[in-house]
Amino acid sequence: MLALLWIAGGLLALVVLAMVLLPMFIDEQALLEMAQEQVKANTGGELIVEGETELSFFPRFGLRLEGTSLNLPAQTDYDSLIKASIDELDVGLSLLPLLGGNVDVGTILISGVRADITEPQALPPAPSLEVVREMIDFIAGQPLPDHYGPFLLGELGLNHEDPYAQPTLLEVDEDKRGAFHVLIIGAGMSGLLAGYRLKQAGVPFTIIEKNPSVGGTWFENTYPGCRVDSPNHTYSYSFAPNDWPQHFS
Repeated sequence: MLALLWIAGGLLALVVLAMVLLPMFIDEQALLEMAQEQVKANTGGELIVEGETELSFFPRFGLRLEGTSLNLPAQTDYDSLIKASIDELDVGLSLLPLLGGNVDVGTILISGVRADITEPQALPPAPSLEVVREMIDFIAGQPLPDHYGPFLLGELGLNHEDPYAQPTLLEVDEDKRGAFHVLIIGAGMSGLLAGYRLKQAGVPFTIIEKNPSVGGTWFENTYPGCRVDSPNHTYSYSFAPNDWPQHFS
């Protein structure tokens, strides 16, 4: 029993001695610089320490950094820049490699993180017509007719332009457009679309409909329990897309 007490006392003395002597032989600034170099090599980011640094021995050996920030640069023009401020960063270190001049980082404990994520600098370019055709052919499982390409490229709206706009109509004198009244028969999908485009062009119109509400054939007919084989988004207007709860109607 006495031998065990001597052993425990010796180990305790060694721990206390190490806590006293290690700070004398370890350059905290050099250790911090090595840690910063490792962060730079692994993440490409910059570790900035504005607070105090100190060696910690409990509950584990490591380097405690206060008032720390980490800047992660965007890897491409389309990525975000991340700036994170950290109240306290505790970097676990392996003692034996450290005595040999190497930094072996173990577990990292972070507390008090606040991140600022910037918007991407630019958006990637819209895919070409050829790429869209290839994507749609793959999804459909078969080659689609050539006229599907421009139609789908317009429906996707990837270039944020109205694919069905008629700019030449706006070249007509405004008084002439205002004097040309259009009668639209039917308030189905096509009739509503015609009214929307005429309103955009500044052309007055009237829609007449025999039913008590809009919708045309979709108002008159119902198909309980049945669905069509076309995805819902193909029944959305390009200028008013809808977030449908299901893929098929």
